[in-house]
Amino acid sequence: MRISKPCRVVIVIVLGILAAVYWFPVAFTFLQSLVAPEEIRALHVDETADEYRSLRCALLPRSFSWRQYYEVLLHNSAYLMSFWNSAILALTCTTLNGMISIALGYCLAKCRFILRGVAIRFVAAMMLLPWQATMLPNYILAKGLGIYDSWMALILVQSFSSLGIFLMLQFMRSVPDELIDAASLDTSSSVVILTRVACPIVAPGIAACLVLAFAESWNMVEQPMTLLQDELKYPLSMLVNTMSLNHVDIAFACGVVYLFPIFALFAFFGRRMLDGIAVGAAGGDGI
Repeated sequence: MRISKPCRVVIVIVLGILAAVYWFPVAFTFLQSLVAPEEIRALHVDETADEYRSLRCALLPRSFSWRQYYEVLLHNSAYLMSFWNSAILALTCTTLNGMISIALGYCLAKCRFILRGVAIRFVAAMMLLPWQATMLPNYILAKGLGIYDSWMALILVQSFSSLGIFLMLQFMRSVPDELIDAASLDTSSSVVILTRVACPIVAPGIAACLVLAFAESWNMVEQPMTLLQDELKYPLSMLVNTMSLNHVDIAFACGVVYLFPIFALFAFFGRRMLDGIAVGAAGGDGI
């Protein structure tokens, strides 16, 4: 169906307004991060009431200042340490989750075994469960394994995320069975078939899975709140979660630092992620 020119103009205007609404919090955070800390406190903190609340909104600062970034990145080592905590945790969880998701996704998509359909539906059901529903079992498991208050508890939880397994299941379904049968004539190793035949075909899907796994691991809040007790091991997401109440004068700069890795990741791999999602949508044939 051909869309008339006036309709296209209306669609572009509506989409532009929606995009501006979505981008406004990001732009506002960046602009506020360039405001001097004392001006931020004057705008957003009521000193007499000793509580945090929005008093005035100044979109453009009176004068630009990099002092917030100096405080976050150089002066106070706690924020920089928490940033590297997040980076190490996110990269480790993403690597392990990618390996596990690729292997299990291939197994569920191409291997025939008893209760295969039950296993696929179980993965789909676990993907839909929120963290709050599995918080207590994960806490008991971490206590039982002796890994409570350690990064290993977070890595164990995030590495076996059901979302990555379900996505790779859909991506692996797009691999032709005839190609796998032909490869099995040359080798009996499933690992060789997976790495040399299946993975190159679903490379965009793997990129999408890794990007989403990194974003999920980087944005952890409830998981470290439940499984960690030592504040020195907290990721940056925990500090950002509480900073607006205690350190509003540098909260905006910390928010920009927190957003930067995610934006950079989507800027470099956004196209491959969209291609991977398209591959999964075309190859998936339901649960």
